[in-house]
Amino acid sequence: MIKETNEQQTAVIIEINELNYTYPGTEQPLWEKNLTFVLRKGEIVGLAGQNGSGKSTLLRMLASFIPRKKGSCSGQINVIDISGRDMACVIDRPSFFSDLSVRDNIKMMEHMNGDKQLTDEALIDLLGIHEFDRIKASKLSLGNKQKLALCLAIHKETRLALLDEPLNGLDPFTRASFLSYLEKRRKQGMAVILTSHIPGDLEQVCDRIIYL
Repeated sequence: MIKETNEQQTAVIIEINELNYTYPGTEQPLWEKNLTFVLRKGEIVGLAGQNGSGKSTLLRMLASFIPRKKGSCSGQINVIDISGRDMACVIDRPSFFSDLSVRDNIKMMEHMNGDKQLTDEALIDLLGIHEFDRIKASKLSLGNKQKLALCLAIHKETRLALLDEPLNGLDPFTRASFLSYLEKRRKQGMAVILTSHIPGDLEQVCDRIIYL
């Protein structure tokens, strides 16, 4: 079931048509009904469902982390005019260089982005991650690891963000601040798909919620 709150007539970023997936070694499709929806520029779509409902799997498919093999994947996924650098992915668990400090992680990501000063300092300041500049990433708390992963993934030119439980481990103030940040970026054209176990978080920022 799809709950629609606002339909934006703008450029399509993702188009999904009659999509389903069957895990290797199983015969039962993941979703009871095939998925069909679009994501537009400047739109935030939420994915809701119980554990095991396929939220993370859908994000991994969109990010091409799961090969779209014939037999396991049916239907169509079109990610339109989005390159790897245009896409931010925080899926399954925080991703960073564990043996590097927070500061060196940010420097490394800046280098990987072509030294084009794409780091979003506004997001870094919002999440307060600079307070831990000299600390090795592996030594951070769960919440601060999540903050670092978000800062590394989302930069100033990100056009599509795939965020799996991005609020996990964040304190209430930081949760509210990050949701406000997503609202600001969506007004600048960034499209977002995010998951959460807390319906209120999705209802606060999402144009539509897809229940899996």
